[in-house]
Amino acid sequence: MLNLLDTISHLLGYLFFISFTIFWVYAVIIIGHSPNANGEFFFFIRMLKKLKFGVFFATFALMSFILSCSTSLIFEKLIREEIREKASPHFIKSILINGELAKNDSLLMDISNIWHPNTKRKPSSIEINLTLIGSQDSLPIRLERYEYDSTLYWVYCPNFETSDLNCVGRVRTKHLNIYQPEHLLKALPSEK
Repeated sequence: MLNLLDTISHLLGYLFFISFTIFWVYAVIIIGHSPNANGEFFFFIRMLKKLKFGVFFATFALMSFILSCSTSLIFEKLIREEIREKASPHFIKSILINGELAKNDSLLMDISNIWHPNTKRKPSSIEINLTLIGSQDSLPIRLERYEYDSTLYWVYCPNFETSDLNCVGRVRTKHLNIYQPEHLLKALPSEK
């Protein structure tokens, strides 16, 4: 299901870009080749009404944009639910943190408390790769630490192209500090 939604989201983004480009190329051609246009935008609108081709691409671009945005939001929510499910004690057999086997139930509880990334992201160069390994499958997660707070991480899911480019959530945990370079932790402001 998530793979299908990931593919649909990508295709809708491409369709939006293509239809939007065709629409504006068409607009430039109509305004440029019309002796009565004089650069008037309303002339362009009148021509679009006469020529159904432009209306089709304008509508198609708008619909593609709306669908692309809505599938991206739904996709992020579904990935957060998937991470919550996979971080549960019923699923987990073991955790790999940067390729090393680890056992940390508190970290799993923190990861299961993932929430929506509604603020601006400014990740630092600290990246931690987690793999949640279950009995049937595994889920790789990439965490990028916030530059000014050693306990805040942006969550990416590299299994899916959409979420590998876009953050799907954020997690607050202090259980990953041992995997960060010591000089970076000392440079951060102290927690209140």
